[in-house]
Amino acid sequence: MTSPLVSVSVDLDAVECYHRIHALTDGPSAEARFAILRRALPRLGELFARHGIAATLFTVGRDLEDDSEGRRIVADLAKAGHEIASHSYSHPYDLVRLGRVKIAAEIDPRRGRHRRGMRPSAGGLPRARYEISAELIEILCERGYRYDSSAFPAIPYYLAKAAVMAGLRVAGRKSGSILGSPWVLPRRARPTGLPRARPTVAGSCPSSKCP
Repeated sequence: MTSPLVSVSVDLDAVECYHRIHALTDGPSAEARFAILRRALPRLGELFARHGIAATLFTVGRDLEDDSEGRRIVADLAKAGHEIASHSYSHPYDLVRLGRVKIAAEIDPRRGRHRRGMRPSAGGLPRARYEISAELIEILCERGYRYDSSAFPAIPYYLAKAAVMAGLRVAGRKSGSILGSPWVLPRRARPTGLPRARPTVAGSCPSSKCP
């Protein structure tokens, strides 16, 4: 019997990202600042090794620059066969709204040692945390990325995120996240390379710029 083909990926968002989502004015403690890379990631590595899983790890470039220990852990996992992909340089939740120059700076492979794949850090639902645009797809193609991993057609997740953001609004607190359009929810998830990564956005990567 043939085993089903699955894809396992992890977004390595720092604790500080969740402070922004929930409009917390205080930053994470010194102990929590690097907890994802230093404490959570090694546990995931052990879990993946135990089950023979090669995962895709979407990393934030600035976190790798700021944390030499975390950078070593990520490098060791890359040597073990895991793919290291981009989750932007500084994880701005409004990435797709920043304009071409700033978007390009956030996904420049040289700033995060990336790579082939990208998952935007735009914090809304369902595509961003996973939001995408034709302009971003074009820039990814120009930078030599092979694929984009943005669509997240999960209705429960969308509803939960919408409820949290509505609650924050009622409480007079502004979330650092954004809520995207629900248009992707009924879509069936399937792999596509960047030349075909045009779910419903206008335009797509010109063939001359696609790898």
